Parts: sequence; C-alpha cells; structure tokens
Amino acid sequence: MKGTLIRLEDAVEADDKDIRVQGKRLKKLMEKWPRRLGLSHWKIKLELCPTSCRDDGEITFRVSFQTASLWQYMDSIITAYVPAIMEMDDNDIEEAFIHELCHILVGEMNNCDRDHGDNAEGSPHEERVVSQVTTGILGAYGFGLELGIKLGRIEEQEKQRKAKVKKRVKPKTAKQPADVRNEQGRGTPKV
Repeated sequence: MKGTLIRLEDAVEADDKDIRVQGKRLKKLMEKWPRRLGLSHWKIKLELCPTSCRDDGEITFRVSFQTASLWQYMDSIITAYVPAIMEMDDNDIEEAFIHELCHILVGEMNNCDRDHGDNAEGSPHEERVVSQVTTGILGAYGFGLELGIKLGRIEEQEKQRKAKVKKRVKPKTAKQPADVRNEQGRGTPKV
C-alpha cells in the first residue's frame, strides 16, 4: 500500500466536505479502471473512511487504501482513507487505486502464500507482484495515450493534406444540355 512517512501523533480526520470531494475523485476512477482491468463482473464496493489508518509502531506509513476480497465470490471492498488521499495528487491516487484493483486480480495468491508459510494478509509476495503489475499497466496506458495522440495528429495532418489537394483540383465544367447547344447553332435536330 502506498503511503507517506508520518508520526503517530499526527492524528487527522476528514470532514463531510473532504469526503464528498475525495468521493468524486474516486468515483471517476471506479468508472474508468475496473472495466479496463477485466473486473466489470466483480462486485467492488468503495468505502470512504474519514480517519487515518496506520500500522503499529512509532513511525509508520499512512495508508491510503486497503482492499479485502472474497475472490471465490468475486466480491471486494476497497477502503479509501480520506485524510491520506487528500494529500495525494490525481496521478498518485490513480496509481494507488490501480494497485488496489491489482490486489483483486491476484487475490487468489493468498491461498498459495498461506500454504507456503507467508502471512495471508499483506503478503510481501503479493505486494511485489501487484506493484510490478501496476507499473506495467500504467506504462502500457501511457504508451497507448501517446500513440493515440500521435495517431490523432497523423489523422489531422491527413485531413489537412486532403483539404489542400481538394482546393488545387479545378472543378469540372458542366455539360450543356442538347437544347442549349442547338440554340447556339451547333446543329439543329432533324425532324
């Protein structure tokens, strides 16, 4: 989980306005990312917590999100800790949110970790895999955006080129009907 180094005495709580503002930011991510990651068939609930979540100890990381999943039922809850995400910019929130969705994707690994002696909650193995998958997703998404922008520019340049060519082409002269030609003395129809 992503966080910022803080001291335990830094108690923070969000008010209703903060919760509404952060809720809107997260709603956009909920509309954007689960489908892109193949999780549209999952039931994913987003909860906003007005207090901070901290690990035990004197100096710790401020936790921005936590995810709990019942992977066998395709049911998950992502808890967003509003005081932590208030301090994050949009890119950091998006990265952390994608990271949590990746926990949903690989949640079945917890059973394997438990069988091999790792702690099922917050397995270091799972954290490493999720972090790397998140980096890959963000890289591919960024590349796709760059490619889309380049393709958009190419399409726009092609449209401009075609418009210039169209201006250069002289319009064809219209053919005159037979009646008009006859009146101009180019021949009279025989009756």
